[in-house]
Amino acid sequence: MDALIQRKYFIGKSIPGVWSSVYEYKPQSSEIRATHGQIFAAICLKGPKEFSLPTAGNMLLDRFHEVYFENKHDKTLIAMEKALLESGKYLQKILENDTAADIGIDLNLISMVINKDILYVSSLGKGKLYAYRDGDLTDISEALRDPTGEGLVREASLVAKKGDVYLLGTPELDQE
Repeated sequence: MDALIQRKYFIGKSIPGVWSSVYEYKPQSSEIRATHGQIFAAICLKGPKEFSLPTAGNMLLDRFHEVYFENKHDKTLIAMEKALLESGKYLQKILENDTAADIGIDLNLISMVINKDILYVSSLGKGKLYAYRDGDLTDISEALRDPTGEGLVREASLVAKKGDVYLLGTPELDQE
């Protein structure tokens, strides 16, 4: 399925106090690709206008990437879960010495890994994933389950089929 993946990005209008981005990484190493697959993510931060949301967001994506790809022991969903949780902790650390901590930052980070014909999804917050298959559009993010019962991360896996289209985005994807 590696060669069949096509990507398209749709970027909305910029809004003060809101920052979002998409992320994709396909490891060059076939060994790493065999264990970690190709990863996609959508992130959205909402917070005070004077807080540097783009800087924090990019730092969170870097941390997410590091934790996921450096995890050599866990299976895909567990590695994704740990990377999301670590990203949330990292945001807390960023806010320790900032007045934005008084107001708070809303973080939504959803990630999707495609490895062979399996699609893995993990979400921290309210990110969205839709699947268009056989003429039907399904909100996959509504079917994600909380593996720990703590209400932090939701996840799932499914078999991808040729011709599937996946729409990964911020919570605002519903409005688009």
